[in-house]
Amino acid sequence: MPAPRVPVSPALLNRWFTTTQATHHGVTSRQLWSANYRAVMPGVWEVRSHAGSLPGTGTRDGLMARLPTVMSVRPDAVASHVTAAILLGFRLPFRPREDQIIHLSVSSSANPLRVRGIAGHLFRAGPGEVWTGGGVSVTSPERTLVDLAAMKTARRRNVFTDDELVAVVDGIINEHQTGFHKGTLAQRSKPALADPVHRISLQIEGAHHDQRGQRVRDIERRRATEAAGWIEIRVVAADLVTGSNDPPGAPPRLVRLVREARARVLS
Repeated sequence: MPAPRVPVSPALLNRWFTTTQATHHGVTSRQLWSANYRAVMPGVWEVRSHAGSLPGTGTRDGLMARLPTVMSVRPDAVASHVTAAILLGFRLPFRPREDQIIHLSVSSSANPLRVRGIAGHLFRAGPGEVWTGGGVSVTSPERTLVDLAAMKTARRRNVFTDDELVAVVDGIINEHQTGFHKGTLAQRSKPALADPVHRISLQIEGAHHDQRGQRVRDIERRRATEAAGWIEIRVVAADLVTGSNDPPGAPPRLVRLVREARARVLS
């Protein structure tokens, strides 16, 4: 006679959970390996029948239903690339949000995560390049942009075009006036591309900056920025990647520009 089906605790629905959390809610080790549950990765589980009801990983809610649990098991993991961009509120093209892949980076001295549905990356975080909050660690906006610019497809093509990168950064700095994101506030009102300690700000240069009215506004903004004692770094898409003449392992031009500006402040 088959064993009676044990009801699933409501507390374990619609999120990933650890073995310890399952035990706390009365699930035995034997029950975890039954048809009710699925092992996502070592130490992390989900209720099999409710896996499809979780919000997708292309949304912040979907990521927050999963990442705190993953990072409690792998505290060295940091949300990066597209995953970090979603958590930080970047306005990404629709396409990369739909791949349903979670991007996690770990220290270059550790082993990358190799789990279905998770893209593992190795990185060496610089000062201030990892932010932590709400049980989640995420790469900073500057580091996230650099990582997005370096992303490649399986055929070694850029995931993001120059125009898409410009649009992403422009969405951080400027409020959209038209299109799908009309009325969406610029991310500058949130943690954005600025270093308030050294009073350095970044300004993206896209095609719309060639328009006459925009040039006047850019000049006025730069004057106001400098009058307030800030350094403004003007950025183009090419600054987000390593130059073709740079030696292997050299940082993207943007990193060097920020470091040089900080050195001027401290000199």
